Amino acid sequence: MKRSWLARHPVGFMALYSIFYLSVFHYLESNVPLRSILVHCRLDDLIPFCKYAVIPYFAWFVWIPFTLFYLLWKAPREDFWRLCLPLFSGMTIALACYAVLPTALDLRPYWVPGSDIFAQTVRFLYRTDTATNVCPSIHVFNSVTLLLAYYRSRIFDASRSRCAVRFHRLLHHAAQAAQLH
Repeated sequence: MKRSWLARHPVGFMALYSIFYLSVFHYLESNVPLRSILVHCRLDDLIPFCKYAVIPYFAWFVWIPFTLFYLLWKAPREDFWRLCLPLFSGMTIALACYAVLPTALDLRPYWVPGSDIFAQTVRFLYRTDTATNVCPSIHVFNSVTLLLAYYRSRIFDASRSRCAVRFHRLLHHAAQAAQLH
């Protein structure tokens, strides 16, 4: 039986999806409508700004492809697809939500004080990543999906591998608390 192109080329599939996702996301970011729904609650006002939160924020962007490639190369192939398909489906649904119902945040401080690397990195982030297209949160969705993949994958059955799950939980909670996006 001949396997499909997707089954034979999972890296190619991830590359094609990445091109699709980044293209659509960039289009939505650069064509922000004048009227977006502002997502805000009183709890947001109680969370202090912390410039050091850029560390887990940027680590999140490394953690996603790292996990995909790790499962692809180390785990049974079905573990990879069990992560990849819901992850990409959820990200696509989020893009559709952003197109239909644009959302935004108004949490960022007007000025990030300091000249250290953390303050400079936050200013760079604010210049390059708008505070739009935030609900549903791709950060939260992807973090939860990865966490489920860690629990479902057979390669993480050993107790020594549970530290990866704990580290991912830490990144997830730090990203939520950061309120950088």
